[in-house]
Amino acid sequence: MPVQANFSDAETVLTQPYFNQARQMAERAIESVDGRVKVFNCSDGALVRGAEPLRAEQIALRAYDKQADIDLIRSSFRPLRAGEDWEPFPMAGEQLLSLYKKGLLNELKMKKFNWFKFAKIVDSIDHMVLKRLPRKSVVEGDMRLEPYMEVVRELLIMWYRFLCFGNNEHEWQQVYEVGYQELAALIEDMHWDDL
Repeated sequence: MPVQANFSDAETVLTQPYFNQARQMAERAIESVDGRVKVFNCSDGALVRGAEPLRAEQIALRAYDKQADIDLIRSSFRPLRAGEDWEPFPMAGEQLLSLYKKGLLNELKMKKFNWFKFAKIVDSIDHMVLKRLPRKSVVEGDMRLEPYMEVVRELLIMWYRFLCFGNNEHEWQQVYEVGYQELAALIEDMHWDDL
């Protein structure tokens, strides 16, 4: 959507609704201080009513000791407290990954390759493995396993593609077995690093 430009180099600039809404909120905030604060708009973007268009290099800043302001800002914050500001995960990451790996290997294992079962694995491996984990070991918003799961999903897709090149049950079984060995080795090698 076109809006009036901050500088006269261009008559209008293009913006999106989210940014336009932020601009309108800034205009209301500037209006609410009723001239008690001087506001400059140094952007090459949209004009903001109530803010003076000015290039950053044109603003003469006065020197002052900022330490008192820094101390005031810092004093407004306190360390976050477990149980009050955040809840610890119900299970340590290393233990969670260990259970994930075990569940993953169990879901991937087949004595005889089966297209239907393998397609189901490719489509829903995350759900299949997560439901094997103990109740409440993964809470909503817990993304700690996501990097591991993403790698597994990508490798399953590649494995599926290799299987598609097979022409008969014997070839599919061979590709499945080699793929399982390779993926199992990679899964066993996954480890948890506490940073």
